Amino acid sequence: MNSIKIKKITIIDDPVLRYSVNVQDNHNYISTGNLLSKNCIIVDEAQNVTNDQMEMIVTRVGLRSKMVICGDDGQVDLKNRKDSGFKFLYKCSSKIKNLEAITLLQNHRDPIVDDLIDVYNEEYEKRNGKNK
Repeated sequence: MNSIKIKKITIIDDPVLRYSVNVQDNHNYISTGNLLSKNCIIVDEAQNVTNDQMEMIVTRVGLRSKMVICGDDGQVDLKNRKDSGFKFLYKCSSKIKNLEAITLLQNHRDPIVDDLIDVYNEEYEKRNGKNK
């Protein structure tokens, strides 16, 4: 596993949101035993987090904290899509007490996005003869 030093932790002057930590730039912060207690932790774009990174992140949850992990399995940008820790964690949710997996069944963006995704998927199928 590659580990790099903290490049930036932004302290935000807001009573609710205290820290903004970019996990991609802060593996060392997440992996060095720091617990995130009494916090609401939001992990966005989690589909691009590897299994090792996801394990580091979820094991940092301290007492009285909540973690929300957001991602779209259809938008994995990793070289090997199977390396995504998001999909693995999502599958595990039925086995773990107090872990809830929620799937949004509709687009929450502009309606044109649905049409664009359909067009891109059709083109992908033409080129590759299979579904994304």
